[in-house]
Amino acid sequence: METAIIVAIANNNAIGKDNGLLCHLPDDLKHFKAITLGHTVVMGRNTFFSLPNGALPKRRNIVLTFDD
Repeated sequence: METAIIVAIANNNAIGKDNGLLCHLPDDLKHFKAITLGHTVVMGRNTFFSLPNGALPKRRNIVLTFDD
């Protein structure tokens, strides 16, 4: 089984800002969609709830969270 990790990281090692993307790059989003369609995506709870439909369509969505 092959596993790939896709993450956008800023120069200061940030991976998000104000519960959203660091920046909106349409070509990057199209590339992400193309390589993840039909595959499993893993995300945190905040990312899941930030998505318009609550999940990425045509992908198996796994949401990681914890209970204090």
